[in-house]
Amino acid sequence: MADRWAIIAEERGERPFNSDSPCSCATKKAQSDYDPNCPFCPGAERRTTPAVEIVALKENALSVPSERRAPDDFEFIADPTPDTRERRKWFLRVVGNMYPILSMGDSNASLRADLSGAFAQFLAEPNAFYRTETAFGRHEVVIDSDRHCRGWSEMTSLEIKLAFRVFRSRLRVMRDIGEFAYAFVFKNVGESAGASQPHTHCQLTANVSLPPELNAELRRLDEFTRASGVRSYWRELVANELRYGRRVVFDTERFLAYCPYASRSPMQIEICPRFDGAFEDYADAELDELAELAREVVALLQRAKTVYLPTDSRPLDYNVFQRNAPYRASAPFADALKAFRPRWVITPTLVKKAGFELGCGLDVNPISPETAAARLRDVL
Repeated sequence: MADRWAIIAEERGERPFNSDSPCSCATKKAQSDYDPNCPFCPGAERRTTPAVEIVALKENALSVPSERRAPDDFEFIADPTPDTRERRKWFLRVVGNMYPILSMGDSNASLRADLSGAFAQFLAEPNAFYRTETAFGRHEVVIDSDRHCRGWSEMTSLEIKLAFRVFRSRLRVMRDIGEFAYAFVFKNVGESAGASQPHTHCQLTANVSLPPELNAELRRLDEFTRASGVRSYWRELVANELRYGRRVVFDTERFLAYCPYASRSPMQIEICPRFDGAFEDYADAELDELAELAREVVALLQRAKTVYLPTDSRPLDYNVFQRNAPYRASAPFADALKAFRPRWVITPTLVKKAGFELGCGLDVNPISPETAAARLRDVL
């Protein structure tokens, strides 16, 4: 009746949890750069699926001191051979998720070969009362640092820049395959944010079908453009936020970080580009600026938590997700798709949904975006 969809992935319930509990976080000492029990630390490669991409120092940069290394000193090796995986020291590593939300069948086959069959398989129940679709896709884990750190605010400038270049690389792979409708990156940090491992990592999923919420956003974007005559919704949004000013947190050359109007969660921040173009096509300079800004936003949220919740000594738990541009959409929304700008949303897990939110589908935010932005600016 409500036209809501859910993915049933029973295998996800089997994944091991090794995250910090809320009680231990408050008393735990600073984490070491290495944990022998962590499946994401160097030396534990056999505890994950084989790497589909690694980031390693170029041979001619091996002698460069660590403090002088730059992103261009590294190479991105897709589909590394077993010999390469064994021989080369990795700094970032991408693996297939062992407990995927979406999959394509035989995990031993190549990514492209897995996509050679039919995908939109509708399976009708005997009475045709419910509608079921096989959810095909891809689910990867991006181990965005070889160090056993917790999240982006603990990472170095070099590490975060390399991480975003890996995101671009993997999303290009998903786009270029030509079978996926949508792919995006997300990150869970902390137990209350859904993380099952304390070692910093992100995840990437690619869907054969366009998620309903993305389809609805394209429809609203198309309706706004037709009704208002405005050629670029995003250009208008950036201009409006800058003109109003009260929700702006960071204003850089290429990006705007702001607390969205009527945001559904307290202290939520969205990063929107000030230029058109797909994330997969960002130039290195654009990507590096975005990476640094994302790191600074998370660090700022952590500082704000320390100031406004001084009795809570636990590190900040948060979710990050990319609202990426779809790879394809239905014909009526072709223009809206061309005008789509990818954004990044950072949401601290400060509140939980309760009966009211679950019962009527409306979120309750106890901190207005204007107040949130003012608090964040105060602790800059």
